[in-house]
Amino acid sequence: MATKSMQEINNEHFNKTAVDYEKIPNVFEMSAKAGNTVVDEFRKSTSDERLKNAIAFDFGVGIGLSGQPVAAAVHHMVGVDAAEGMLNRLHERLATEPELAPLQSKITTVHHLVTAESPLPEPEATKYLTEGKGFDLVFTNFVLHHIDDAKGTIQTLGGKLLKHDGWLIILDFEDKPGSETFHHHHHDHVHGHAHGDHHGHGQHGHTHGEHHGHGQHPHDHTHAHGEQAGEHAPLAMTDAKGAPLEFVAHHHGFKREDAEQWLKDAGLVDIQSSHAFGMERTHPNGKKIWSDVMMVKGRRP
Repeated sequence: MATKSMQEINNEHFNKTAVDYEKIPNVFEMSAKAGNTVVDEFRKSTSDERLKNAIAFDFGVGIGLSGQPVAAAVHHMVGVDAAEGMLNRLHERLATEPELAPLQSKITTVHHLVTAESPLPEPEATKYLTEGKGFDLVFTNFVLHHIDDAKGTIQTLGGKLLKHDGWLIILDFEDKPGSETFHHHHHDHVHGHAHGDHHGHGQHGHTHGEHHGHGQHPHDHTHAHGEQAGEHAPLAMTDAKGAPLEFVAHHHGFKREDAEQWLKDAGLVDIQSSHAFGMERTHPNGKKIWSDVMMVKGRRP
């Protein structure tokens, strides 16, 4: 029997858990925090006017949680995901949740696996990449740690989807002393699924940009600049028994300097990174853990 790829494992996992995604403790709060960070960082690097008129691309949109603040702030948002189940749930939410009614006309979803050879399918490729010449803002929240070739994915996002003078903004878990991130079977990470391996830089048809909380944490407190509490161990994304989660490629998150270099290698400039926020959670084994979230951004010249 052939070994499943990381992309196949991720698609199976998120298609299966899409209906329960919103039950993850604090997933709404965490997703909103990530989405608002994207909006704030783009505004700081551009202007209120550019934000209002921007066409944005959410890589791994999921059920749309972290993409909501972005869609509300920009002119239009295209959410791509390789997991059809997540996109289906996003469509249900847009159709049935009154508070999302204003966003129905502002979000276009695309079920597609983003690759260097096919960053978008037709007719979207012609509309946004040929005629529109790319996106003003490309962002991805808590998705890259699911992708084997994170560096290659960044090259595709920054070089194939981003327009000249556009910004790529990434939020994901940071690998640093004193952080420990875990995702339980019911995935508790805050991310949008764009998990793809090497050349398939996973657009999981999720229109979510939310954290897929892979861990059922009874409490989830977030802090802006790391007042860490509780016991701290090296970052590791594991289940309650301590086994590495098979749908996570980078079990320790990322080092900020590595992410900065990947953006530089992708040809981006004006690269900046920061500690976006932190959160204290309770692991399925009962131990309190702390997770740090980094923000890295760069501009295509």
